[in-house]
This record gives sequence, structure tokens and C-alpha cells, in this order.
Amino acid sequence: IALAGMPAVAMAYVSEEIEPHSVGPAMGLYIAGSAIGGMAGRLGVSLLTELIDWRWGLIGVGLIGLAMAEGFRRLAPPSRRFVPQPVHPGAV
Repeated sequence: IALAGMPAVAMAYVSEEIEPHSVGPAMGLYIAGSAIGGMAGRLGVSLLTELIDWRWGLIGVGLIGLAMAEGFRRLAPPSRRFVPQPVHPGAV
């Protein structure tokens, strides 16, 4: 449930931060990376379960994901064009 909005947020971020002619290829890389990452996570757990309990395999892949997220947070350049807008609940 928490990851359901990630592609929309990524598309908004990419469209704000990258030149318009590069948005398509950048989103293609994002989608390809998501597919490869999802497959690698599943394969990684299945390989680890041959050596250790499946729960530890899931924990290991989860920790790797958290480490990658932290690396992205630290290494990604700051947003150049984002301007925060106030949120008005109930307004259409």
C-alpha cells in the first residue's frame, strides 16, 4: 500500500527536475530499474533461503533496500524547481 503512489511521485519529480526532452528516457530507466530491483529481491530471497531461514532472507533483502534508500537520500542532488504549496483539505 505504501509503495502504490511511488511511480506517480517519481514521475512528478522527474518532470520537474529533468529537461523535457529527457523525461521519457528517464522514466523508462525508472520503470526498468523497478522491474530489475523487484526481480533481484525475489531471487535474492530465494537464494538466501537455500542457506538460511526464509525470514532472515527477507530481513536481509529489506535491510539492503533500506541501505539503498538511505544512499539515495544522501547522494541525490537537492530539488531545484520544487516550490511547496499549502494544502487545503476539502478544496477542489
